[in-house]
Amino acid sequence: MKFLTVRDFVVNQKKTRQTISKEQAIITYNGKPIALLNPLNEDNFENVVREQSSQWALQAMENMQKTAMKHGITEKDAEKEIQAVRKLRAKKNVKSGT
Repeated sequence: MKFLTVRDFVVNQKKTRQTISKEQAIITYNGKPIALLNPLNEDNFENVVREQSSQWALQAMENMQKTAMKHGITEKDAEKEIQAVRKLRAKKNVKSGT
C-alpha cells in the first residue's frame, strides 16, 4: 500500500494513476490519512463497489452500537423501539392501501 500526499495526487497525476492502478493508496493531508483509493477496472468494478458498501454499512452499525451503549440503551430497549416503528409503518401502509 502506498501513501500519497494531496500535493502528489494533484501535481503528479500520471504517477498517481500508475500507482493506484496497481495497488491501494492512502491519500494524506498534513500527514493525516483522508482517503483510501482502490484500484478499479471494468472486471472488478462491481465487486469493489459492493465490498466497499458492505464495509460502510458494517462501520455504521458499529457506530450505532457504540452510541447506544454510551447512552445506556440495551438490546431489549432497541428491540422494543424497532417493534414500535414496525407497528407504526404497518398502520401507515394500511391507511394508504399499500
